[in-house]
Amino acid sequence: MRSMIHEIVDLKEFFPLPYSVTLECYCPSNFGEIDLNRKRKSIVIYPGGGYCMCSDREAEPVALQFVGEDCNAFVLKYSCEEKAYYPTPILEGLAAIAYLRRNAKKYNVDVNKIIVMGFSAGGHLSATVSAFWHQEMYAKQIQATIDEVKVNGAILCYPVISMKTYSHCLTRKQMTHDEPELIKLLSIEDQVTEHFPKTFIWHTTFDATVPVENTLFLVQSLTKYKIPYELHIFPNGVHGISLANFITKPVDYDACVVKETEIWMPLCKKFIKEEF
Repeated sequence: MRSMIHEIVDLKEFFPLPYSVTLECYCPSNFGEIDLNRKRKSIVIYPGGGYCMCSDREAEPVALQFVGEDCNAFVLKYSCEEKAYYPTPILEGLAAIAYLRRNAKKYNVDVNKIIVMGFSAGGHLSATVSAFWHQEMYAKQIQATIDEVKVNGAILCYPVISMKTYSHCLTRKQMTHDEPELIKLLSIEDQVTEHFPKTFIWHTTFDATVPVENTLFLVQSLTKYKIPYELHIFPNGVHGISLANFITKPVDYDACVVKETEIWMPLCKKFIKEEF
C-alpha cells in the first residue's frame, strides 16, 4: 500500500537559482478503491516573516489543513535576510510552481489548479508572483516557460502589498534595499493586470504591523481590472495570527487565538472547493 508523499526537495537541483531553497511536499496517495488517477488541487504556501525568516506557524500546520481536504500542499522556504533582495524570492516562488507542473505525474497534480498562498511578507511574495508570472523575463531566468509558472489562484493572508504608503518597513528594506525603482515596481497594488488570478484575501481591522490598508489597496486594483475575489475583514486579531486557534498559538501568547477570526480557514476551503 502506498502512503502519502512527504519529502523535501532542494529547488536549486532543478533550476538555476542563486541559493538552495527547500520545498516541502505533502501529497495524499491514490488508492484503487477510490481513484488511481485522481488529480488534485495544489496549494503552494509561502510563510511570512518579513523576508527575514519563514514562520513555522504558517507552514506545516497550514499545509495539513489542505491535505485533510484532499489537496496537495507544498511549503516553500524561500530566501531571506541578505538573500531576499529582488528578484530572488520571486524566481524561487515561480520555480516552485514550475516544479509542480514538471512533476505532476509523481504528485498527482492538476496542472490547471495550482494556487499560491502567503502570509504577511509571504503574502507579498504570493501577490508578486500572481502579478508577474506572465512576464517572460522571470520564467527565462529559471529556464522555464510562462505556461509552467502560471498561477491559477491566490490566497493572501494579512499580506504586505504596498512598498509605499502603509508599507511594512522591514519587508520593504529586505526586498528593495529602499531603492526607489524597486519600491515602485514591488508595490503590487500598481502591478495588477488582467493576468492576476482569482483571489481569496483576508486581514484584521486593527493589524498594527501590516495595516489593513494594504489589502484594501489591492482590492481596489482587483476591482478595477474585474478580477474575481473574495474579501474578509475581521474585527479582531493581531498580526501573524495564522490559523487563529490553539494549533498555531505560541506558548504563553493567547492573542493568537481569536474564535471569530479562525473561521477564515473554513471560508478559504469553501472558496477553493467552489472556485477550482
